[in-house]
Amino acid sequence: MPTSNIAPLLKAQCDHVIDTAADFARRISQGTLSALRNSSAELNTAMDRRLIFTVAEALQIHHNAFDQAVAHCLKNQILEALSQLSRDMRLPTSTSRISISELSLVSDDEAEATVETSRIVQLVKLDAEWELAEWQSCCAAVLGEKDLRAESNPLRPEVYAQALSDAARVLNLDPPPRQLLLRVAGQVLAKQLKETYSQLIHRVQQQGVQPLAYRAMVQASAPNQQVDVTQPGQLDALLHRLPAKSPSQRPDPALTALLASSQANEVDLQALSGLSHLLEQMVAQTASQPTVQPVVRQLQPALFKLAVNDSGLLSRGDHPGWQLINDMLAYVAGFSRQDDVSLKQFLSGVQPLINRLIALPNPVGVDYDLARQEVRALIEKQDAQLLQDREAELETLREADHKETLRPLLQEQVEHQLRDRTVPLAVGDFLRGPWVEVMILAMTSKELGEDESQCLVNVVDELIDSLQHPTSQEAKQQLRDLLPDLTATLRKGMALIDMPPHARATLMEQLMAVHGRFLRSPPRPRPELTPEEIVQQMREEHVESQWLHSRSDALDTGVDDLPTIPMGLEDHDSSAAEASAAAWVDHLQIGTWCKLTTRGHWSTARVVWISEHRHFFVVTLERTDQLVTLTRKALIRLRNEGLATELQDRSAVQTAADQLIESLPH
Repeated sequence: MPTSNIAPLLKAQCDHVIDTAADFARRISQGTLSALRNSSAELNTAMDRRLIFTVAEALQIHHNAFDQAVAHCLKNQILEALSQLSRDMRLPTSTSRISISELSLVSDDEAEATVETSRIVQLVKLDAEWELAEWQSCCAAVLGEKDLRAESNPLRPEVYAQALSDAARVLNLDPPPRQLLLRVAGQVLAKQLKETYSQLIHRVQQQGVQPLAYRAMVQASAPNQQVDVTQPGQLDALLHRLPAKSPSQRPDPALTALLASSQANEVDLQALSGLSHLLEQMVAQTASQPTVQPVVRQLQPALFKLAVNDSGLLSRGDHPGWQLINDMLAYVAGFSRQDDVSLKQFLSGVQPLINRLIALPNPVGVDYDLARQEVRALIEKQDAQLLQDREAELETLREADHKETLRPLLQEQVEHQLRDRTVPLAVGDFLRGPWVEVMILAMTSKELGEDESQCLVNVVDELIDSLQHPTSQEAKQQLRDLLPDLTATLRKGMALIDMPPHARATLMEQLMAVHGRFLRSPPRPRPELTPEEIVQQMREEHVESQWLHSRSDALDTGVDDLPTIPMGLEDHDSSAAEASAAAWVDHLQIGTWCKLTTRGHWSTARVVWISEHRHFFVVTLERTDQLVTLTRKALIRLRNEGLATELQDRSAVQTAADQLIESLPH
């Protein structure tokens, strides 16, 4: 990996860390084992002792492999961080179009891994806050930079956290013990990094390096919202509070022309003057985007005419006129490079639309609603061009989207069929899990005929009926006649989903035992139950159904399901948080920009494709110029952990209104 333009002193420190990585890895594993064996009170309340034992046993047996994996992964992560730093210093900007060879998938498991590394990073930042800040200042000084950047530190906590997460795979732990391992190892890592950073600071200071002086970092923040422009009358009240322009101020040419026309006979002059202030503020807000600012300025005359014909523009911040500006600015806001090809194409595409709006003699809100639809179509068409060579992958996602939509419907159907019926637990688990996958395949496969698919779907009722004790000789004979075809269909379905051979054999043995007992024993007429027996049966069925229901979630075999986070590792109200995260994901649309964390890196991302039922999202990552696919579950998980957020959550008109209020005398 080319790192020739990295300062030799910084490169030497990275080489030193790589050379001592094996010893560092041993300290991590030994410290983790010690913490697990001592099992503090916190761990005992958060985890079952058997879980702690599982992790400790795996680490004890495979500690050599784990140590080697940590050292190897740490070396790779440091070299990659150095390579990225070198590229950033050598090629600060790029104007090329996105080029991909494949659609990468950020699966639910990878989203969970991102959450794991994020938690480790937080542990390090809490435990080694001063040492990390001082070392980052040293890195900036060595590189000759004037500002602190996390990316200038190739030994940042994210590098170590990702290495630890990658190395944990060699232990082949299930999700709950894996998460416990990373939680405990993360605490050990934080303490070790505190010492490592201290040593690195001492090494570079001996070479005469003085850390970059600390400076107060002023975060740009929006003014306090004192008026909600989406509420009726709020915007109108604000416009009337704004002072009229003085003679010394430059008059707005568009407003002057409008006032001189016959259209302004009954216009609210104070509101129009306030509108002029508001539009000028919106133009000023786009000063940092020289390619975008003319678009807002060009729309000013059209908006003045709209205000005369449609008073809603002056009274409602959610008027189609304002929403059109919000839509355009929200889309262009995510482009970090003003010479980006996609940005230029968009601005070129909306220019005829703007010209048409300006030319309208008597515009109304409907005209701007139609314009918004055209902008939305333009965005979708432009983003679809990024995927024009990936139709095969998109078709696979469409099929998966359809399957994900079918799964909860079929699971609910199976639950209904099992209601008030008695079956062995293993059979209930089988029908709720693997056989749901068989039915999904039967309904979506183009290779199975209609009759063949229907037979697979009918298995649920047939299997449940076969497990009810025959009540007559006729029912017994019907069971005998049913079993050959039922057995053949079961075997075929299990083969279709590649169910493990031992699981198939275990299930068939249990079914044969039950069916054999039914066929050997005499029919059992259903007896008349006493009132007391009816009550007892209802109680037993209720307890069993509740137990089965609790088991069904754990036995769901849905593809890429997120692992369950053990008690003690989950630190938020999951129901409320997930509902909020799901609502955020539901609000995403093609062209929406957001910030995402994947594998320890924050990236600006733009949604370019959404499957019909919104189970899959394709986004571009500006950091790597890469297209990736995220499942709905992965996005919800990232959002829930604060690892996915909106790029701009305030409308342009609201921001301008807030800034104008701040400028008013109190």
